[in-house]
Amino acid sequence: MKSIASKLLFLVFFGLASNIAVAGGSTGWMTVDVINQRDCETNRGLEVTFTSAHANPDFCSNAKVVEVDCDLTTYKQILAMVLTAQSAKMEANAYVSGCDSDGQAKMTSLRIR
Repeated sequence: MKSIASKLLFLVFFGLASNIAVAGGSTGWMTVDVINQRDCETNRGLEVTFTSAHANPDFCSNAKVVEVDCDLTTYKQILAMVLTAQSAKMEANAYVSGCDSDGQAKMTSLRIR
């Protein structure tokens, strides 16, 4: 019985530790204010500015702007969703992971409502 309890304790601790170590997270539901398409040749990508600071899970220096890399496989879908969110005055919730060289969170996926 002692062995099972220690294994369970280890699994709980390992599960919590691995969740803490994962970078990235959600911006929270935000309204898109400005969309700026930058030069994809230098992979500067799409720049999305929210009307207020987002949750900033990676502690990037710019908490209002997120970037979508042109090389991201879902780039075109995210672009269409961002344009839809802004034009229809819908809220967007982005998953971000890491910061770019400008201190902006890097978007990896998006939800709109």
